[in-house]
Amino acid sequence: MPLKARPPARRLPNWKTPQNVGHAPAPRMPAAPLTARQLTVARAIATGKSNREVASELYISVKTVESHVGQILTRLGVDSRGEIERALLREGAGARVR
Repeated sequence: MPLKARPPARRLPNWKTPQNVGHAPAPRMPAAPLTARQLTVARAIATGKSNREVASELYISVKTVESHVGQILTRLGVDSRGEIERALLREGAGARVR
């Protein structure tokens, strides 16, 4: 039985085409509530502490802090540690806790 050739893959649009340049990015999802532990880590990160310093302060591993930071970034819809601080300020002193 002969093999059939697959049809060519459909090309995705080039997002840097002139008609797409200058358009506003899609709006971010509203911030999801943080767990109590994530809020504790987020507050420590917002004060400028490193993952190692947070881990030492909370008696958890650096890997656990890294995991929390990743989840915080996702839940708050931000891309950097600096934006965590701004998101906490925007949400109020305590942010929302789940």
